[in-house]
Amino acid sequence: MPTAPANFDDPRYLTELAFKNILQKLWGSQNVYITGDTTQHIHPCITVRALQAKEQLAPGTGIFRLRVQLDLKQKIDNQTAEVSEQSFRAMRQCFYRNDTDPRPMVDLANRLSAAVAPPYTVSGIVPSDEPAPGVEADVRVMTRSLAFDVFATANR
Repeated sequence: MPTAPANFDDPRYLTELAFKNILQKLWGSQNVYITGDTTQHIHPCITVRALQAKEQLAPGTGIFRLRVQLDLKQKIDNQTAEVSEQSFRAMRQCFYRNDTDPRPMVDLANRLSAAVAPPYTVSGIVPSDEPAPGVEADVRVMTRSLAFDVFATANR
């Protein structure tokens, strides 16, 4: 189980916060949460989780690869399949040129760099396979996810 980001210098925390800020601006919802948020989640919502951060090449190089997963959570009882698909498409549009183009928007790395500056510069973002939808049966919530590998370099 991944641990929560430790502090404001942790690249995982900075990346989660940057994705949260972008989603709030582009998705148009205040219901965006990161790992450290302890408030009760209001559905529909998006949770941003930095699952892992690994230093690339060698320890001490300051080049990190972070796996970030965005989970769109919706109450099953409150959504039709069509509305659910529209919401997921709207979330994808925050990061892709259009719904059929799997390449991230060109300026996404620049936006993330601006959001986490000055500690880190985001040099690239690679989308990974979309995890299969899941259901939390006890609370009747469906989760659809996007995942990205974010490459960032520490500014020294």
